[in-house]
Amino acid sequence: MTYKKSISALFELRRFGIRPGIVNIKKLLYHLGNPHKNLKFIHIAGTNGKGSTAAFLHSILKHSNYKTGLYTSPHLIDFCERIKINDTQIKKKRVTELIEKIKKICFDHKIKNTTFFDFATALAFIYFYEEKVDFAVIETGLGGKYDSTNVINPLVSVITNIGLEHQKYLGKTIPEITAEKAGIIKKKRPVVTGVKQQKSKNILKEISNKSGSPLYICGRDFEVKNISSNLFNYKNKTSEILKIKSGMIGDHQTANAALAIKTSEILIESGYKISEQNIKHGIRKAFWPGRMEVISEKPKIVLDGAHNPEAWKQLKKTINNQFDYDRLFLVIGVLEDKNINTLIKIMVPGTYKTIFCKPDIYRAADKEILNKYIVISDNNRLFWYDSPVKALTLAMAEAGQNDLILVTGSLFTVGEIRQHLVNKNKNISGRIPL
Repeated sequence: MTYKKSISALFELRRFGIRPGIVNIKKLLYHLGNPHKNLKFIHIAGTNGKGSTAAFLHSILKHSNYKTGLYTSPHLIDFCERIKINDTQIKKKRVTELIEKIKKICFDHKIKNTTFFDFATALAFIYFYEEKVDFAVIETGLGGKYDSTNVINPLVSVITNIGLEHQKYLGKTIPEITAEKAGIIKKKRPVVTGVKQQKSKNILKEISNKSGSPLYICGRDFEVKNISSNLFNYKNKTSEILKIKSGMIGDHQTANAALAIKTSEILIESGYKISEQNIKHGIRKAFWPGRMEVISEKPKIVLDGAHNPEAWKQLKKTINNQFDYDRLFLVIGVLEDKNINTLIKIMVPGTYKTIFCKPDIYRAADKEILNKYIVISDNNRLFWYDSPVKALTLAMAEAGQNDLILVTGSLFTVGEIRQHLVNKNKNISGRIPL
């Protein structure tokens, strides 16, 4: 079977929707020989920043000469982006082979209703096992306790932050969502967190105490101090690392970097060889496509997949504080289940022109939905196009060399535009050097 047909079959599993739970993934992994029981993991959950934190940690471990796997979601352009070893994506041929192997397991052992994420997670684990990685950095897909990835016993668990998200599945309140994400905490395994709400801290303290798991809280046990744009100091209770340059833009990224540094320190205490230079080099070289990614200059084009209120606030702050521009063009496509009213209130003020669009996914908000919150009219600098690429084309046609075009609202919107720009310029492989 070709890669295209294999991936199409894999994506068809999305018809089963989101089914939180680890019963199916356990069955699947059992018949694959339980590859996850022979790997060293770092497990990362959180509302925002878990992908960036994973990228920072992956980069640190890679630059410490460890063969390091990275499993994240979703992808921007191609499924292979989800599974990497030392920045190299899994090959399409290997994906095809593993899909066939897992399909056969499901058929032979009558494992039914396997979800897309169960299947993808099993594929990542068997790949990392077969490639004999030293570490595997794993990002949860949804929540924590009932996420498909939560069959592992990690060396360290990381919980980045907590916000209101996926309330249908995770709970209606911050405490409920905190408890759900805290499900990745394992007995006597360290926990690193960047949560800020006192109620969330209290819940994590209680669960960690019951599990006998040492808990390290950013702001209490370690901290960062921003010096200038993307330059910061890191300090724990006994030592510090000065003048660390972040490869990712924004003050929030230094907080994510701090979680990765603290996790590295815990690994050092366990006997793994990671130097201060490895840490600094790893943080500087870390890259996460589609997250505050400067993909073009003159005009400057910034891609960021922010898709919830906390992320939108941080994005607006970063754009205002770290970029100089004459006019701001906003290209924005959002899913219909998001807080569209809040999105508009946060992101639209201060823009010269806002161009709404509909990414190519069935859950995307169309013009009719958006017009419930704001009147889209050419006369008031609020425009509509039925595709992200058309919206970007309009912005680029009008933007001057000193203007900024911000693409956001959904990773699906960002992915379509990034693919378009990469196809136009084959030399684009990542961020513009800072």
